[in-house]
Amino acid sequence: MKPVGWEPERRFLNKWGMHLLLSEQRNAPCHLPETQLLEETSLRSLLHRYERVYIKPVAGFGGSRISLLEQLANKIHWTRQETGERLVFPDWLRFWPIFSSSHPKSDIFIAQQAAPLRTYQNRPFDIRVHLQRDTDNRWVYAGDLVRVAGSGGIVSNVAISGGEVIPTERVLQALGIEEDTQPSWREIADWVCRSLDTVDQFEEVGLDLGVDVDGQWWLLEVNTNDAWGGPSHELFAQLPDTKKYDEIRLRYARRVGIPQWLQDIVFDSSDSGDGTH
Repeated sequence: MKPVGWEPERRFLNKWGMHLLLSEQRNAPCHLPETQLLEETSLRSLLHRYERVYIKPVAGFGGSRISLLEQLANKIHWTRQETGERLVFPDWLRFWPIFSSSHPKSDIFIAQQAAPLRTYQNRPFDIRVHLQRDTDNRWVYAGDLVRVAGSGGIVSNVAISGGEVIPTERVLQALGIEEDTQPSWREIADWVCRSLDTVDQFEEVGLDLGVDVDGQWWLLEVNTNDAWGGPSHELFAQLPDTKKYDEIRLRYARRVGIPQWLQDIVFDSSDSGDGTH
């Protein structure tokens, strides 16, 4: 029996279903932001408790239709990523009618605690960890990188916020974070993949992780392949060293059964050098 939030046509577990699935698992090696279905009472409660709350469509991708609510100096600030528009309301009574009119009940959204995360150069960032299955059907830790939001961005999705991709080690060094944290990410990845294996045969997973001031890791998002696509390979092409990008593409090609002669043509140029552009 498939879990709540499973969309069979897309072969996709939406954000609400993913939250429920992971919340039910034992021995979580990371924090999960408190998440509720968007309703007036749930949103008001979360905003009162955390002062910063993200609004996300349950089936969205690429950062589309995400907005941020903040309780600042007894006023409500509402920022929409796609337009960059920031509206300020003196109280809830003036805020809610305008907000709810742009979030019809026919569209399902979640309200999610904005985790108390560290920033990089005063911009939001997360660490994207990419997992793939190999030809033996085992999960492989394919690589990681950092996505940093563009100036004024509220999310780290590179395309929608005008952000950038940076090597993980550079950001860790700048923030004074120990570089031996990758075992923690692997533990989180193993835990997530075991959970996902109870739902469906996913081929690729992209985890978005954040770190707080106490060095605790938060799992912000889980991205899986579905009928519409999957976690981006192209993010890794934006790194100074594209070796991981080449490895990810090659592993994918072998997994989906692209003939060897075609692999030789497609990957010959990238494999013949040092993996950098």
